[in-house]
Amino acid sequence: MTGSASAEQFDYLIQAKVRQSDLAECKKLHDSLRQAALQSEGFIDQQTSYRQLDNGFVECHRTLRFRDVQSCLAWIDSPFRRRLINQAEANFVHQFQSRVHKPSFDLWLTSQLPDPPPIWKMNLLIWLALYPSVMLLSLMSVDTLGELPLALNVLISTAITVAVTGWILVPLLAQVYQEWLQTQSQRFNLIGSASILALLIIFYAIFSSS
Repeated sequence: MTGSASAEQFDYLIQAKVRQSDLAECKKLHDSLRQAALQSEGFIDQQTSYRQLDNGFVECHRTLRFRDVQSCLAWIDSPFRRRLINQAEANFVHQFQSRVHKPSFDLWLTSQLPDPPPIWKMNLLIWLALYPSVMLLSLMSVDTLGELPLALNVLISTAITVAVTGWILVPLLAQVYQEWLQTQSQRFNLIGSASILALLIIFYAIFSSS
């Protein structure tokens, strides 16, 4: 498998940690999963890699690429796939994780939007995410970060708030306000903007009383 996924393609990741003695069984599982995926409409290719760990275990990574989200979800719901995974977890897999590749989901989500959202709307969402994050961190870290020198305090505080807002809150709010981000309706724009300002006022009232 070469290149990166396009907005229409979806990657599904499987990661497992197995004992060295079970590596052959793990490879058989990967072969079986590939055969199952080949029977699924929309399957494109797969990539498998193994990494030797220091404690006698091997970390196995497998990426399956599908033509679109519907093909990926159909394969995930396949009874044969679930049966193979259940057998592996019961018999030899020490740790197992499987998930849709987040960048693939983000690309797909972006591709569903007809136009990039206006900057002013994204700035409102960032404000809504940033204000309670900064306030909560300030209140919770009085006896910890508050004891540090100002420059170090701000450095750590901004790192935390950027991570929380950029990776968690803003993407979550973008999904909640997805229709508002894309609407051309003046009435809907006003309602969405008013709801964000109302939430900010509510947060202000809460923090003012604390």
